[in-house]
Amino acid sequence: MKNKGTRWLTALLAAALLLTAVPCAYAQGAPALQEMEITAKRLKVRHHPGVDDVPAVTELKRGDRVTLLGISGKWSYVKWGKGGHDEQGYVFSRHIKPAGALLYFATEEVNVRSEANSSSRILGVLQAGEAVKFIKKAKGWVQVEYNGASGFVYGKYLTKNRAKSYLGSRLAQELGRNNIKDIEYMHGGRAGIHGLQSSADKPVLAVAYGLKTAYRENLMRVMVYEYATEAEAVQVRRAVLAQEGTPGWHTVYFQKGNTVCTLDWSYGERTTDREERLYQHAFDTLSAAYGEFIPKN
Repeated sequence: MKNKGTRWLTALLAAALLLTAVPCAYAQGAPALQEMEITAKRLKVRHHPGVDDVPAVTELKRGDRVTLLGISGKWSYVKWGKGGHDEQGYVFSRHIKPAGALLYFATEEVNVRSEANSSSRILGVLQAGEAVKFIKKAKGWVQVEYNGASGFVYGKYLTKNRAKSYLGSRLAQELGRNNIKDIEYMHGGRAGIHGLQSSADKPVLAVAYGLKTAYRENLMRVMVYEYATEAEAVQVRRAVLAQEGTPGWHTVYFQKGNTVCTLDWSYGERTTDREERLYQHAFDTLSAAYGEFIPKN
């Protein structure tokens, strides 16, 4: 496995994140979306994150409303439009702000209670990444809208940053939070994993975990998502396996029921023992969760 490594291209990651499925077991949470408002006088929209080598495809103006679909580094993936003619693209995150109802996201599994105290009745449980509408703060607690009613969640278990909220997911805990370098997420999109498109007419909530390595060229990334049915997951898996692998990349696919998971590793001559141990740990974690692996290359 010690071949010359290749650099992970941002565009490839963006394509891998754009799936069409339903929220995954390890990225639990209702797919509530935050409405945003453009704050810059004119804001360029691009097909992929980046400025120097990614031309702008259009511009939005101050006051325009968009829906936040994902986060990739300093970039936000948004959609806008009316009448079923939505357009999508990337904008610089610092030039948008929340508009309308503010969403908070659970940072780990946490109870929703009927009152702002730990002895009140439990109305339900939020999973890491799950969204609720903010009402107001109440002495360390946050009053939220939950299943159409009012409830309370202890404030330290909520965040306005959806990407960071997935650090509390079960998968992040099993991979080891200290091993995670970055988290990106994407909701919706049209392109499937590794260039394939799902036939399911449902949105996706895909979460990518970037794992720390000793040098930049050697990256590991874990993605987990669910398709609408097991038959569709099998169909997509077979189509992916029929494709040629990416030189310099080792990809392993796992499938259990309608859930599919990928582990990508860009390896090279400078791969260290620590990196190989991290890969083995990630492999064992995913294998335990999703059963027998399917090697790609």
